[in-house]
Amino acid sequence: MRATRAALLAAGVALLATLGALALKSWCGVPGAGDDLYLRWCYSDIPPLWFIERLDQGAVPYLDHPVEYPVLTGLWMWLAALPASSAGTFLLWTGALLAASAAATAALLAREVGLPRAALAFAAAPTLLVSGAVNWDLPAVALAAAGLVAHRRARDGLSGALLGLGTAAKLFPGLFLVPAAAAAWRLRGRRAGLTTVLAGAVAWWAVNVPVALAAPEGWLRFFELSRERPSDWDALWTVAMRLTGWSPTVPTLNLGTALAFLAGAGALAVVAARGDPPATWHLASLPLLTVFLLTSKVYSPQFSLWLLPLFALAFPGWGWLAAFAVADVAVTVTRFPYLANFVDGGLDGAWSWAPFATAVVVRALVLSGAAWVGWRRAVAGATP
Repeated sequence: MRATRAALLAAGVALLATLGALALKSWCGVPGAGDDLYLRWCYSDIPPLWFIERLDQGAVPYLDHPVEYPVLTGLWMWLAALPASSAGTFLLWTGALLAASAAATAALLAREVGLPRAALAFAAAPTLLVSGAVNWDLPAVALAAAGLVAHRRARDGLSGALLGLGTAAKLFPGLFLVPAAAAAWRLRGRRAGLTTVLAGAVAWWAVNVPVALAAPEGWLRFFELSRERPSDWDALWTVAMRLTGWSPTVPTLNLGTALAFLAGAGALAVVAARGDPPATWHLASLPLLTVFLLTSKVYSPQFSLWLLPLFALAFPGWGWLAAFAVADVAVTVTRFPYLANFVDGGLDGAWSWAPFATAVVVRALVLSGAAWVGWRRAVAGATP
């Protein structure tokens, strides 16, 4: 009974936070226009994509129009568009999906690790409030969190399937499949590890193959954009390039990000294999995701949502959580007024690059510390 109350309370807090996020994105009007979206922090990808992806015309993602997201996210967009009649109602229907995903994640985490950690690390996290309605990440976050919890409960097939579905929505849950499968193999035998991997692969293929066969060009759109896009505003690569004057081609940047990530992931694997109990290997997902975010050429504001369930599972302490919350919100607060400089040739009231770049670097440092401390504390607590 106490666990049920804790889950309901955490779900309620997450629901309120997500509704607050929707309100923040709506106070400039839907769809908003011009500099207000940036100077008043109203920008969200959801309303403009109602038009950009031709959902307002009844287009079916991938079949009628190539969509810039993985297939499961495209499906959610289409389902939210079916009852919608405008960008505003599209945001409302999408918001219902986001709120349900956040509430389900919070309830699951409250049952798994207890109410204070779940409530403050996820449900009441400022990141959820400021970035929860920027894009369609929360359903993938729910699938990823459920997959890791299923692994912790020795439900290997379910764990793999949930992580595979999460990867079909946003690619990041695929990172968690590797440590979860390796841990299942060591804890429960080779069959458990293979079951995790195969279930993940089957779930991903079941969603992707029909679309890839029916609309190969539309299906490839996400992968082509990922390969072709340059370094985004929030990436450490962009800060480094601006400070040094280095201007690599996109293929060179792709190679650099891949090598940096593989080096970091390899180092984490060595550390985990040498001394960590296999029961904690899945928590290496936190530093692994951190390496991915910090070496990637894109770190959009909503990507920080991916970290929140891992902060609840591998708890770095309230101080680190507070520091990350401040740093992450600082990036969002400085990012959009800076981007206002590029709307209509520059705007009065837009901010300079220096505060934004400083916030990006500080967040990277804080995130690195929080991820390392959370992982090592979890390992220390599990070691006899």
